[in-house]
Amino acid sequence: LFRSDTEILLKWTYITPNNNNTPIQGLYIYYRPTDSDNDSDYKRDEVEGSQQRHLISHLQPETSYDIKMQCYNEGGESEFSNVMMCETKAKRTPGLSETPVEDRSTPPISRGGVKQTETSSAIARSSDMLYLIVGCVLGVMVLILIVFIAMSQIGRA
Repeated sequence: LFRSDTEILLKWTYITPNNNNTPIQGLYIYYRPTDSDNDSDYKRDEVEGSQQRHLISHLQPETSYDIKMQCYNEGGESEFSNVMMCETKAKRTPGLSETPVEDRSTPPISRGGVKQTETSSAIARSSDMLYLIVGCVLGVMVLILIVFIAMSQIGRA
């Protein structure tokens, strides 16, 4: 997920349901400012084919948006995905560089055949945490084993 002051880049992967072999022909992306409670405020972008990214542009800086997706094929339209909230950045100051920022405010979209993917840095941090926990547990086990061996040697002497 990449954000700027006026754009949000969405990335996703398609999940094939077990009970439906009809391929997805495209999807609709609906978005509106989060402070709006009116469903008619949703704007709709269409993504045809098997593309797995879309840039929503012409957004307002520092504005939170509700974003939802809906797949379609020859059989009709899927249910809407869960609503994801994402905020555009503050208006850019000339001369400053911009780097991608991950939005972790809402869970991934998983209904309607589409799943939002996380950035590789989030996945790396997640796996780093796993290695840290496993390392700590193994370290404590080795420490207990060393203490046990030392106590056995002292008891024999």
